[in-house]
Amino acid sequence: MCRDDHDTEWSECGVNISSGDLRLNREFDVTSNTTTTMLLDFDGDQSVKTTGNGTYMMTPVISVVSVQ
Repeated sequence: MCRDDHDTEWSECGVNISSGDLRLNREFDVTSNTTTTMLLDFDGDQSVKTTGNGTYMMTPVISVVSVQ
């Protein structure tokens, strides 16, 4: 849902994803025959930007909080 500064109502809008891939800010090992659990923090405020022509671009900002 989105709205611009002049609207009072929320409406559905499309979001383009810039690169189509996911990059994490931390290295970690994944070992065969084990489970790796990750806690990720998605920052929506930093991830979605207005392009200026009324569309939205998503560049996901995701931090690795923990890896077990």
